Amino acid sequence: MLFNPHNVGMYQRLEDLYRVTDIEGEVLPRMEPWYHTQYRTGVSYFKKEEWGPCVYHLEGAISSFMHTTNLCRAQCAYPYDKPAVSHKVRDFLSAAQEIVKYTAICRSHCYQDIPLRPFSQNPYLASILEYLQFCQYNLGDTLDAADTTVSYSLLHKRNPVIQENLEVYRDYHSIAGTARKDVELFLKNYNLDTALLATKGSQTERDKDRLFSGSNHYGNKDLLIQKECRTLIHLIKEAAVENDGYDMFKDKGSSPFTEFEKFSGVEITAVLDMLEAGAVDVEEVQVLINTVESAKSQLEAKMELVRPLYFNYIHLIKRTAIEETSERPEDDLSHPIHGDNCLIQPDGSCIQSPPAYTYRDWSAIVYLNTPAEGGDFVITDSNMKVLKTAKPACGTVVGFSGDTLHGVKSLKKGHRFAIGLWYTHDILHAM
Repeated sequence: MLFNPHNVGMYQRLEDLYRVTDIEGEVLPRMEPWYHTQYRTGVSYFKKEEWGPCVYHLEGAISSFMHTTNLCRAQCAYPYDKPAVSHKVRDFLSAAQEIVKYTAICRSHCYQDIPLRPFSQNPYLASILEYLQFCQYNLGDTLDAADTTVSYSLLHKRNPVIQENLEVYRDYHSIAGTARKDVELFLKNYNLDTALLATKGSQTERDKDRLFSGSNHYGNKDLLIQKECRTLIHLIKEAAVENDGYDMFKDKGSSPFTEFEKFSGVEITAVLDMLEAGAVDVEEVQVLINTVESAKSQLEAKMELVRPLYFNYIHLIKRTAIEETSERPEDDLSHPIHGDNCLIQPDGSCIQSPPAYTYRDWSAIVYLNTPAEGGDFVITDSNMKVLKTAKPACGTVVGFSGDTLHGVKSLKKGHRFAIGLWYTHDILHAM
């Protein structure tokens, strides 16, 4: 009903449910926005040819609709306290572009997410104006009716009925009519936000830190500077535990994924416990917190996410190559190809089903160093063909959806330090 207000049958069915269940309307809350309620009420009076109440409720629908849209736009004000500005962005121009980009993406959803968005095939705002001008005319408010008709024509210039009405006002009533101020402001804001979205930063500026991008993944560099990477590496060395997170492999002596590497790690909750006990440095933990928040902000911006992300799991990771052996197969991987929220099937598809962490909607990896040899991150297709590659380096970040197939090539020499981040849209699975 929110998206189909003209479906009379559904409304009648709801009224029947109210009647047969003895439920009062105020007891069963209506999920539709107030402007929909006003709109439907106004249309009902139109059908009864009760022009005064029709005008009253349709004016209320317009007022509520405009208020909802303006409130949505206002809530898109950039959160300046985000680490994305203070921590990631290094200069004024980049900061300005980041603000423009965030605002443009956010405001574009103010028009998309309002049910029956005003410029869809069945335009909501235009529909209100069309009914309103008929009610105003029949009530005798010719001047207001002319203004409403002009306002409608701004949305749909080619409606022949409206063009005929304009001619009637002009030829028989000598009224040209002027567009309503609220509709003009709405269109001005809509055009401004549309233009803002189209010019949210030059291609050069957007691409300068990009490694790769896609509809559900991206790779970027320079989230961190070398000093920050060194700080985080020191924190991992101090706090990491062998095969942390993989209890069944605690005493294996090598990585859970390959016998040719060692694996150690520490969860962020354990780091915070160590901080409380005085076992790690508070400044190092602050760098860690800034880093994971910046990575989340970057993922939200790059993937143009509107639904909020919540941290589900944060793991600080160290992989070390066991170099004493020369027996490592060519196809051995540091981490096998997998999806973070799905199970790979024999046909290459990835099914979201337990025991997979199906609530992990997005993931990111922040790299802290460049290994001596190997350890590249890869994204593959369902046939395990490599599509994208990222070489670890200080500040390099890869972000991707939970069903993106990915893995890590074998680490042949040295260490590979990173922070693994898993996010969810479901607050029930937040840390």
